[in-house]
Amino acid sequence: MKSKIFILFLISSPLLFSQLEERAREKMHQLDQAIYSGKIDSARLLLISFSKEFSIKKDKKYGVLINSFKSDIERSSGNLDLALKYMHKSLTYKNFLKPSTWYIYHKVANIYFEKKNYELAKIYADSSMNYGNDQALIPAKKNMNNRILGYYYLNKKQYEKTEIYYSEILDLNKELDCEKALIYINLFTINYYKKNYKLASTNLDSAEVIAKNSYCNAYQYLTMAYDKRVILAKNQNDYKLAYKYLNLHKELRDSLQIEERITTNKDIEKKYESKLIKSSNKALKLKNIEVEKKNYLFLI
Repeated sequence: MKSKIFILFLISSPLLFSQLEERAREKMHQLDQAIYSGKIDSARLLLISFSKEFSIKKDKKYGVLINSFKSDIERSSGNLDLALKYMHKSLTYKNFLKPSTWYIYHKVANIYFEKKNYELAKIYADSSMNYGNDQALIPAKKNMNNRILGYYYLNKKQYEKTEIYYSEILDLNKELDCEKALIYINLFTINYYKKNYKLASTNLDSAEVIAKNSYCNAYQYLTMAYDKRVILAKNQNDYKLAYKYLNLHKELRDSLQIEERITTNKDIEKKYESKLIKSSNKALKLKNIEVEKKNYLFLI
């Protein structure tokens, strides 16, 4: 199952791309939706079309967008090294689309974060926060980069700094945000360490509500929350509750693994069918060539 949490934030935002033609923004939206919904083959075809119509040779600012979309496609396909390569290439064009520069830095930070290179993730997240002086962009910058910076300090057990970054996100963003489930799980870690078990339990309540929401379906976060419930229950010597969440954790994990296998099998089947069609088309083409040759010889 592909989670909806990896939405490509603000890719069509007028704050970032007001310089672009309406048709370019429309095509970007189509690309965004294809990547977001996991239709990677469609996204690749849309990007080819976009690159032809809005080429880098005609206008350098499209170097930012084309390489950024290439990165998004590879990131969604799990090719983080290639995704990172394209984002660094996107950075070389940043001066041609300056309003987007802070966002490019954020996306580079995000990939380093996924690669678990938290030091470089922090460097680029800081660059994103510090770029430009447009006050209107500060909430968006914090909403994105504070997730990375908060986890950086969580990983270093500097919990007070983590709480500051996470609190800003929760204060700024009152809307449904699937990734807030992870923030609450991380806050659980802090409060559990502080032995504030009541607040730790409340953190898990919040994480579970978000993860179970039909829009999010963020089951990977739900398994994490169940795992933390087991730890909390054991700490309080409530082994009946611990056993309950242990079973819930196992059931959910097993169902996710089954779903992943089904998705993998469907992908293999799709690729196999595509290969058969290509082979069949090639054979038909060769056969037509042979027929044409025979017809030509007959005419002679």
